[in-house]
Order: sequence, then C-alpha cells, then structure tokens
Amino acid sequence: GNMFFLSKTMRILLEVRRGPDSLQFKDIGRKDFRVYDGEWQARQTSASVGVTYHLLVQPHFLAPAFIVSRAMKRGVRGLLDQVRAEIIRRKLSR
Repeated sequence: GNMFFLSKTMRILLEVRRGPDSLQFKDIGRKDFRVYDGEWQARQTSASVGVTYHLLVQPHFLAPAFIVSRAMKRGVRGLLDQVRAEIIRRKLSR
C-alpha cells in the first residue's frame, strides 16, 4: 500500500469460503497481519446488484490507524475497479 511518500508491500495468503451470496476470507499466512479477515456480500435488487465489503485488519507493523484505513480503502477501490473491468470485458466478449 502507498500513503504519502511511503510504500510497503504487504503479503497475504487467503483462505476463501464461498457462500450462496458471499465470499468470506482470512489471511492464513499471517506474515504482515495479525488479523486480516473479511467478507464480500452481493445482493440483487430489481435493477442492479449491490456489493458490501467488510474487512478487519490488525497489521504486525506499527502504523497509525488512519494510515492503514486509507491504504485499505484505496486498495479496495482499486480491486473493485478491476472486478468491474473484468465483468465488462467478459460481457463484451460473449
């Protein structure tokens, strides 16, 4: 993650469980995080699909909470952009 002029590579090894409308995940490698547990939930509405993302993070390294929070939010936004682009790519390739 990047914040200001600082950069840190963070390593995770995820165990993922799939439910009917969700994906739960947790870091089982525990190299850079004491806790890295989360969930994606999807819900269908009449006109669209809503996605909710929850993440609980406790890094092994010292960093102010607001910096970790901002870095995680930026990472999630980037990931969602990639997921959206992949969905559009797959839809257009049909």
